[in-house]
Amino acid sequence: MQLSSYKKGQYPAFTLYNILYKKGELESPFNQFMTATKPEVELYDLKKDPMEFLNLADSKKHQKIKQLLFNELSVNMVAFEKNMIVERAETILKAKESSLNYYRKLIKKYNPTFDENTSDEDLLKAWEMKLLNSTNYEN
Repeated sequence: MQLSSYKKGQYPAFTLYNILYKKGELESPFNQFMTATKPEVELYDLKKDPMEFLNLADSKKHQKIKQLLFNELSVNMVAFEKNMIVERAETILKAKESSLNYYRKLIKKYNPTFDENTSDEDLLKAWEMKLLNSTNYEN
């Protein structure tokens, strides 16, 4: 659930979860999905934990498999990076600006006074109005 303009503008649950997370009211394990960044390394036992709630990357018991996977990744990265095209700073900046413009246009549909600084609480109120008072499901 890392933040994106699309998620923030299209997923009512995202806004609600973010409010609950900021208040400290989003319980574990769901609160881990609202952090600003993902862990640098993630390792899950998909048989025991198919929902990927328990990150085993720092577990002493799992260091051997973690190292084995890193070794395999290192070997494969040589081939992956051989044809890699590095993104220029201008390209990244353009993508960020495009994302912000998309969000600005999107939230104007909920309320013409909204902008990129509109609070999650105000956005949630707009979602409630749209979802609870709408009889037309195509809006």
